[in-house]
Amino acid sequence: MDRDAKGRFIVGHRHRHSEETKARIRLASLAQQSISRLHTPEVRARAVATRLSRPHPAWNKGRPWSIERRRKLSEAAKPRGMERLHNEENRAKAAKANRDNGTLKAKWVNDQIFRSRLLEHLKELNHNPEVRARRTAALKERYDSDPDLRERNRKHLEKARAQSNRRPNKPETHLQQVLDAEYPHQWQYTGDGKLIIGGYNPDFANCNGKKLLIELFGDYWHTKKADKWSDTELGRVMAFNSLGFRCLVIWEHELGHREQVVEKINHFMGDPNG
Repeated sequence: MDRDAKGRFIVGHRHRHSEETKARIRLASLAQQSISRLHTPEVRARAVATRLSRPHPAWNKGRPWSIERRRKLSEAAKPRGMERLHNEENRAKAAKANRDNGTLKAKWVNDQIFRSRLLEHLKELNHNPEVRARRTAALKERYDSDPDLRERNRKHLEKARAQSNRRPNKPETHLQQVLDAEYPHQWQYTGDGKLIIGGYNPDFANCNGKKLLIELFGDYWHTKKADKWSDTELGRVMAFNSLGFRCLVIWEHELGHREQVVEKINHFMGDPNG
């Protein structure tokens, strides 16, 4: 359009566009019409239905990353602090924060699935021979190298058993009656934690200055449940022998034959070689 002296458009006059300008105007108009059509609800619905009916999988679906690609991703992640986040110091801080905030305790109390999975995992570890061997070796090394630890454990065990107010069970009461009747003032019940020898708590000990001990083994716990060498008859006798004590093991089923039990004790007390 033409302009007057003041720069205003003069109505009634037409400006002739160049062919290039006309082409740009036509393209812009067509693009505007296409956009308008694409944004109508009907067109949108048809597009969605088409995508759902003919889904196109990702171009890299099912294609594993190459070793070079993995290395590049690992290198690219390092500057963002991955190494710093996973070092031992920050792991320890995160664990301490979880303990202080009660996160693990809350999950243990409130999340039954977490609790059952953790118990199952711990159960698997406890039954893993390799894990048990490593744990035993580490504890034994620490126990042998630290005399103060042995003394603290001994005192702690004595205190815990004394506070438990443990009393003789029925088989122990039966054997104590036999000992009091046949050997008065010679045997004392020590199964309540009064006497700890090498980490073991014998059931009866001679109170006349002799290093004689009597262990009463239950048929169930020391046969079917005996998963340690020290819980067997020979293992317990050898453990006390290594500490300078002679030990006699009486089994629960033997208490039904009093004469045989007395004969066994007489032979044990009269034979210095056990």
